[in-house]
Amino acid sequence: LAQAEMWSVQITPDVISYTSAISACASTGHWKEALQLLAEMERAGIRADVRIFNAAVNACAQAGESARALQLLDSMPERKLMPDV
Repeated sequence: LAQAEMWSVQITPDVISYTSAISACASTGHWKEALQLLAEMERAGIRADVRIFNAAVNACAQAGESARALQLLDSMPERKLMPDV
């Protein structure tokens, strides 16, 4: 569910729900949607953690988008996160 859909059914989106959604995108090859969800989460003020970045990196890597996966890894320190993959 997108953030608006989650609110409409009275589910408050959090880092866990976003991580699950991004992981689902990874398993189905929808890397662009995974990155959109990550951006949406950050716009909503939800702080990303290493698990969500792992899921987003995985989504890109599984789709052959290695450059984007590396960009995500490189962006982690500016968010005070250390890559563990």
